[in-house]
Amino acid sequence: MAPAFLHLLLVCALALPFGWLAVRLRVLTIGGSLMAALVALAVVLSQGWVWLAPLFFFLISGVLLGRLTPGRGPGGRVPGITDAKHGRPRDAVQVFCNGGLYALLAVADD
Repeated sequence: MAPAFLHLLLVCALALPFGWLAVRLRVLTIGGSLMAALVALAVVLSQGWVWLAPLFFFLISGVLLGRLTPGRGPGGRVPGITDAKHGRPRDAVQVFCNGGLYALLAVADD
């Protein structure tokens, strides 16, 4: 088997449990999970596994920082936060906007 095909299989095998866990923990929507798998696949096939480290760091730090914000104040609003999607799982558009450019640059650098 070609190395690219083995990478494809391994990315898919790892993306399934990662995606399930991310959806289960309400970090990503199903669409966001699928987009994350596509971004990971593009990065791994073009540059290798090491290039996934910044993406994982970005996702984990964003989730942790998002959960450190104070609870909702009076009227259901969080002071100082204007994003209507704050606290909700990231969808496919958000995942693409955050990781898509990185994946496109990884593919272009190949």
